[in-house]
Amino acid sequence: VARQAHAVAAERGLGWATRTTMIVCLGSPHQGAPLATVGHATAAALEVSEVTRPLARLANARSRGIKDLRRGLKGGAAPAPALRLVFGTLGDEGATGLVPLVGRWLGDGLVRAGSASADELTGDVQRVELAGLGHMSLLNHPRVYDVIRRWLGGAASAR
Repeated sequence: VARQAHAVAAERGLGWATRTTMIVCLGSPHQGAPLATVGHATAAALEVSEVTRPLARLANARSRGIKDLRRGLKGGAAPAPALRLVFGTLGDEGATGLVPLVGRWLGDGLVRAGSASADELTGDVQRVELAGLGHMSLLNHPRVYDVIRRWLGGAASAR
């Protein structure tokens, strides 16, 4: 949402777009979220029968924003301000073997790491993967806070 809002604001010459120097995204599904795709497919499958159509209406009660998560926001160039991406991966920090690969594929449990890291973006983009953090943990975990403070020029918190 922030990337798209900034692009629209810059296109329209809105003042806040030129004053925005950094956009920080926490576990954002830049390339879409598989869970949203599953939700869309499930709702479509429920539409085929009169018996299941009421369930389809319930499944389609998701907000427009949630429905749009299945597509993501494609694009090869980052917005004019710096873009900072923080994403979690399931599995313990420092794990070896298949655990990091599985964690990378599963991402934070809701958003896959490849979507959250938006590898296709170029420009002033920095990415930080935090192993062992699920999607909701990104909102208030001290490790996330430390990363953002560093980007903003502050010292890391003492734990």
